[in-house]
Amino acid sequence: MDLTLTLYHHFEVERRYAPVTVPVTDSQCVSLSTDIAVTNTKKQLESELESADLAKLPDYASKGRITRVSLYAGYIEVQLETPSLDQWTALSHVDRLTPEWNGPTDDDMEWFAEMLFYNSWYLAVNQTLFGAALHDTDGTQTALDQLPRAYAGTWIEASNDNDAIYAGTQIYRFVPQQALDLSRISSITIGGTDYPLFPDKDFQP
Repeated sequence: MDLTLTLYHHFEVERRYAPVTVPVTDSQCVSLSTDIAVTNTKKQLESELESADLAKLPDYASKGRITRVSLYAGYIEVQLETPSLDQWTALSHVDRLTPEWNGPTDDDMEWFAEMLFYNSWYLAVNQTLFGAALHDTDGTQTALDQLPRAYAGTWIEASNDNDAIYAGTQIYRFVPQQALDLSRISSITIGGTDYPLFPDKDFQP
């Protein structure tokens, strides 16, 4: 990959530097199929809604699954499968609420439901993954939330496709400040289940 740097001063080009070639290699990966339950309930909406609005909603339970966990040197990624936005809205009845908005009503309700869907699953995933830990080949264990990380949130939404998110597929990542040595990780514990890793066998370019 070639990288070109340009120095600007008061929005004017002051100097252009010669291109620099940055070698980029494929990251090794350990990928595991999983079946980890994630439950989205009315509780995940408490921080998003006023108590009067919350009382209008039923005590619903929307079921999702973490179907894959992938470990790279630079991050850990999980894939979440959920009901679609329309299915979740029909179950949670957030369409009963009337948000305060100065724009067109249709745009307002669509944005409002999308925001609640996104934020509630974000909270549900972080609650499910709380306590996730890496086990070293020397027998030590490290909780992910104790590792220095690149972002304030432990697990961040990393999907770039809103259509996929609202259709029911989301990607979350934990991004540590320092690279992970996959050869030294023997297993990962998520949701109380320990998943052994076999780097020599499972590494994928």
